[in-house]
Amino acid sequence: MPFPWQLITWVLLDMDGTLLDKHFDDYFWETLVPQEYARRQALPLPEARQLVFAATGGRRAPSTGPTSTSGPGSWNWISRR
Repeated sequence: MPFPWQLITWVLLDMDGTLLDKHFDDYFWETLVPQEYARRQALPLPEARQLVFAATGGRRAPSTGPTSTSGPGSWNWISRR
């Protein structure tokens, strides 16, 4: 059975920073997703942020810096491979 490409609107392939860098990834998960969740659920932002981080397995937390190779802030830590 062929893949139903006519039903697909967007396809985004990102190879660990090829299209979207770590800064955008952090901004998306640490800022945009919690803000939108807070708005949609009528929650205070700190509560929404805790719920989002819990729902993603605690994989999103403030970065420890660009030199980190493991733990918060590293690609290894945020990847679901």
